[in-house]
Amino acid sequence: MQMFVGWPHLPVSPLYKFFFLGELAFYIHSTVAHFTIEVRRADFTQMAIHHVVTSFLVGGAYFTNYMRIGGVLLLILDMGDVTLELGKVLLYAGWEKVSTVMIGCLIVIWWGFRVYLYAAKVMWAGYVDSVSVCGAENMAHYEIFSLCLFILWALNAWWGFLITRIALRKVMGKGLEDTREKRARKKKN
Repeated sequence: MQMFVGWPHLPVSPLYKFFFLGELAFYIHSTVAHFTIEVRRADFTQMAIHHVVTSFLVGGAYFTNYMRIGGVLLLILDMGDVTLELGKVLLYAGWEKVSTVMIGCLIVIWWGFRVYLYAAKVMWAGYVDSVSVCGAENMAHYEIFSLCLFILWALNAWWGFLITRIALRKVMGKGLEDTREKRARKKKN
């Protein structure tokens, strides 16, 4: 992928800018909501880091015109989010069989997109392609963006293990349950 060719003078359509600002608003809102109104689950700190880092990456991509890599990042993250939330809704609605299928799809999408493709495309482009095309000395905040990309990947891999563990519990006949919620209830009592 040629995410940095022509940088910093990449032409960006108004619709694409609107999309980016909408995603940035979503992540900023998610960050604020996480600290103010969300239930504190076992992964509260990891989720807070995820929201802050993603907000920084999306905002940084917008303001430094790293719009191509930012768009790929958002596509990869959104693929997992849609599947995750749909699976949870189906489970809460009592459609356990369909929810089980969605969890299977989620594992494939999560590991395929958020862990593998994220590392192979986004991190590679951010670490290697950006330097070879633009030169490290020309990349705005290269080290900070690189660190944030790695933190986000590590969180996604960790959550991938949790999701896989939930699916394995289902296969072993223990039912589908978000273990983060179970631990949050224990702490509350």
